[in-house]
Amino acid sequence: MTTTYDVRCGTYWIRTTVSSEPATAHRWVCEMVHIHGHDAYRQGCLLVGLGVQWVSRHAATLQLCAGSSYLIFQLHHADHCPNALRSFLMDQNVIRVALWDHAIWAMLWSSRHALLGGCAQGGVRAHEVRPGSDNGAAGGGDHGDSRDADG
Repeated sequence: MTTTYDVRCGTYWIRTTVSSEPATAHRWVCEMVHIHGHDAYRQGCLLVGLGVQWVSRHAATLQLCAGSSYLIFQLHHADHCPNALRSFLMDQNVIRVALWDHAIWAMLWSSRHALLGGCAQGGVRAHEVRPGSDNGAAGGGDHGDSRDADG
């Protein structure tokens, strides 16, 4: 199921798409490359915010924001992750901004959908939540860690 909301943030409106359908995630990726211009994409300046919500140390949702468009891809309900989304996450022409640490990368790499599978960790321009620490994802809510009673 796919639902779209227009969310007001101050004076800005953000088109928010929530979906577990791989085709919707694929369309969103294609639209972002098209809407934000092939020039920006080719010049390596397509800026995308990246967030992950966790349930019991598993990636439940992947959130991507480019300009005024936001995708919440419900990994825990999706039967698979489209290749276009995996490619977009590792594309050197996309600047990804996230609260990030080695544990988050490792959990995405080993997730059921293998979001970063087989790719080097480089390419994410990010703020290191706990510099030098590999256990940042086990910590509190500063970086999108949501856990149920089992976590």
